[in-house]
Amino acid sequence: MFHLQTFPYSTLLKTVAIGAATGLLQIAIFTGLFWIARETSDGRVEAYMTITLMVVAILFAHFLGLIGLIRVQVLRPLLVVLAAVATLWGVWDWIGMLPWWAELLSAALLYGVTYGYYAWINRILSFPIVLAISVVSLIAARLIIISF
Repeated sequence: MFHLQTFPYSTLLKTVAIGAATGLLQIAIFTGLFWIARETSDGRVEAYMTITLMVVAILFAHFLGLIGLIRVQVLRPLLVVLAAVATLWGVWDWIGMLPWWAELLSAALLYGVTYGYYAWINRILSFPIVLAISVVSLIAARLIIISF
C-alpha cells in the first residue's frame, strides 16, 4: 500500500531512548534555569519568566534531540521533533504537580513514546501522507491532553 523505508527495531529503540533523554533534559534545564531565576529575582519568579524559561528549555533540549535523531539517521528528524513538541505542549501543567520521580518517569515515557511514534510514521516515503497522518495524530493527541 505505502512504500516504506527500512526501519530496524534497533533504530526505533535508539529513537525512543533519544526521546526519553530529551524529556529528562528538558526538565533538568527548566529546573536549573528556574532556580537561577529565583535566586536572581529575590525569591520571586513571575509568570512570564516561567513561560520564557520553559520555552528556552524546550528549544535547547529538543535541538539536542534533533541532533541525536540525525545521528541515528531517522527520516525527517525535524518533523519528528516538531510534532513531538506540538503534541506534548502544555503537558507540564499536570506533570509538574507530580512527585519528582513520577515527573521524571512521565517525561521519559511520554517523550520516548512520542518520538518513537512519529519516527515510526515517518517510515512512509510519501511526504504528503506522512504529514497528513502526523497532523491527524497531533490533533487527536491534543484533544486527549486538553480533556484532562
